[in-house]
Amino acid sequence: MKRMLLFLFLISIILLAGCCYKTGEEDISGVNVKGDEIVQEKVEEKVIDDKVEGVPGNVIAKYNEDFEEEIREDWLFSKYITLESSPQGVYFEDGTVKLVAEETDRVPIMSSTPHPIDDAKYITINARLKTNFANEYYTGAMGIFFTDSADKEVKLNEEHWSSSFGKRPVQIEYVNYFYDSSRRIIDNGFIMYTSSEKEGSNVQAFESGVFDEWFDQQFIINMETGEVTCTVNGETLTGVIDIPEENYLRIWIHPYGWFTGHEVIIDSIDIYFSK
Repeated sequence: MKRMLLFLFLISIILLAGCCYKTGEEDISGVNVKGDEIVQEKVEEKVIDDKVEGVPGNVIAKYNEDFEEEIREDWLFSKYITLESSPQGVYFEDGTVKLVAEETDRVPIMSSTPHPIDDAKYITINARLKTNFANEYYTGAMGIFFTDSADKEVKLNEEHWSSSFGKRPVQIEYVNYFYDSSRRIIDNGFIMYTSSEKEGSNVQAFESGVFDEWFDQQFIINMETGEVTCTVNGETLTGVIDIPEENYLRIWIHPYGWFTGHEVIIDSIDIYFSK
């Protein structure tokens, strides 16, 4: 009897150990799957909730261009006013792109592919630039457009050619413009323009322009309030625009001025959409 009880006891232990081992395998398998899911969630959160210094909120999409390699197809080079596609006056040198006015009234415009805004609360545009004027009639610029078209190419609107890119409620102008009929608030320096049907147009000048040397420039647009800030080398100006209804953002840069020789050189452009 005792032997029988001992035998049954040993059989029970063996069976119990086997069950525990099987359960252990299932638990490990389950943890691995769950762990993979957790890792995947963290990766997705990192993409969605990426923090970038100087950019408000959490980045949900970004576009970085440092021109160290061959320029991507996301940029269109066209001529001022006619908008015909043309590489004239466009040079790639030492990780930069240089736009040079080589034909009177037909300077090169570099414009971006429209980027989807989606549900971003903030749009941040960082750029490192240099600009040089050849005479006293220079009005180069970097403008921000909103459009419903996702096409890189633009169809010329001959009556209002610049509106071919979309609506432009924000622009910074680099001016060295001495002309009697000019309505600009300064003759030499950088000017920020914002326009709004509700708030009206606002024109502000930075304390000093930064010509013939590199400068850092940043735009931040609050898509919920319409507030716009523009910072150049630490000096910040603020304006207001109407909250855009369009679904895409695009920018342009050009070295327009009378005659030839004016330049804008771009070292990098970073565009962030965050919320």
